[in-house]
Amino acid sequence: MSKIFNRKIMWDASVDSDVVSHRVYIVQGNQAPTYDDLNVTVNMPKTELTVPDEVPNFPLYDGDYTIGIVAVDDWGNESDMEVATHPFDFIAPSAPTNIRIVG
Repeated sequence: MSKIFNRKIMWDASVDSDVVSHRVYIVQGNQAPTYDDLNVTVNMPKTELTVPDEVPNFPLYDGDYTIGIVAVDDWGNESDMEVATHPFDFIAPSAPTNIRIVG
């Protein structure tokens, strides 16, 4: 079984006093996330998310993923989305073959 290392997404918290969480939207590729895409709520004061471990159904593909993060206030209102695209590598290399003991 191969070992896939986690990646940590981090951001600066909203400065508004009524923000209770941030919502992280994730889409494979470099198109902007929508409010219907895979998302996870991260409660304050935490401002980081570990993928794929903390994201149910995270797709383990190599390539670009676009991350959108919004602040959520105590009424459930969401801010504009801060968006960034980054490459991810979740495919382990092939295993070595033909092990030999010489001597």
